[in-house]
Amino acid sequence: MAARECGNKAMGLMCQLLVGALWLASSVSAGAEDSAPAPAVRATYEWRAGDQVQRFDLLRARDQVERRVEGSPVRRWRREADGIGLIEIDVRARRVVEFSPGELRARRAEPQWSQLAELVDPALRQLPERKLWRHGEHQRQRFAGKLDDQREVDLIWLRALRLPEKVEWRGMAGRETLRLLSVEIADGELGFTPCDGCLRIDAADLGEGPHTEPGAAQNHAVSAALHVH
Repeated sequence: MAARECGNKAMGLMCQLLVGALWLASSVSAGAEDSAPAPAVRATYEWRAGDQVQRFDLLRARDQVERRVEGSPVRRWRREADGIGLIEIDVRARRVVEFSPGELRARRAEPQWSQLAELVDPALRQLPERKLWRHGEHQRQRFAGKLDDQREVDLIWLRALRLPEKVEWRGMAGRETLRLLSVEIADGELGFTPCDGCLRIDAADLGEGPHTEPGAAQNHAVSAALHVH
């Protein structure tokens, strides 16, 4: 009997050690994914709020992020030595308006790079983690909770891609949803919008701010930077 009890205790201890080792390995792997550079991607998203629907394309390289919204100038942000710069490309008019990092700072319009490259404020990933699972080739995390007294958010995060698969905001004003429609990791050229030969204008000479995307573009999903208000 004593030998059997001793064997059971030893088996239980081995199970605990195995579970602990698996958890530690998972944590180390997760930390490595979170600290690794975000991969270059081409992605398409859809934003919905009530009867409003808008799609946009995201192209992300190491130091450039381009966002294309139908009916609006293409916006491309670049990490530069002194901050983040922006160019707005009006494809039809063949015109480029350039905002230097200093110009954006002066206009209080300089976004955080993480919000441009990953689409959601990192603060959303500080909400309680509800689930961690793998489906297909992607590991997913689900974060959910209250942003404030009036809004709740539910985020499904693609860990390796460093992008949201789905975000849902719920509040007194209704529900907004941002959903990933397609994504691919880009091994070669991303296909940024060409602007060679375009008329280039310094925004400081125009006195106008960065382009404001119309209508639905003022929501959490497709504004210049996503904030937790």
